[in-house]
Amino acid sequence: MCYLKNLFAFWKKDSKENLEIDKDVKNLLDFFHDNDVHNITDYHDLSDLEKSFIKSILRSKNKKHQIEVEFRVELELANRHQLYRMLKMYEEEEDYEKCSIIKNKLDN
Repeated sequence: MCYLKNLFAFWKKDSKENLEIDKDVKNLLDFFHDNDVHNITDYHDLSDLEKSFIKSILRSKNKKHQIEVEFRVELELANRHQLYRMLKMYEEEEDYEKCSIIKNKLDN
């Protein structure tokens, strides 16, 4: 019974973290949309102040959270060419979970 209790606690924590990540991704994408940032190139054209604001939001969370939010935002802003570059990079890093996510995005 203790094992199931620990498993449920882990699942509950993981679900809460995913909800927070989803919320942060949505907020950043809304911010980008409000500031006419529709792709990665537009992001690079933001002012230094806007970029530092975005980075400060991401730094306020733990590193794993930050990396996941950045990945998901980049995934949403990337065009096909950029997705293929991301796929190659994650294949080299042997991060097959992210590769699978990128491949699904490319297939849709």
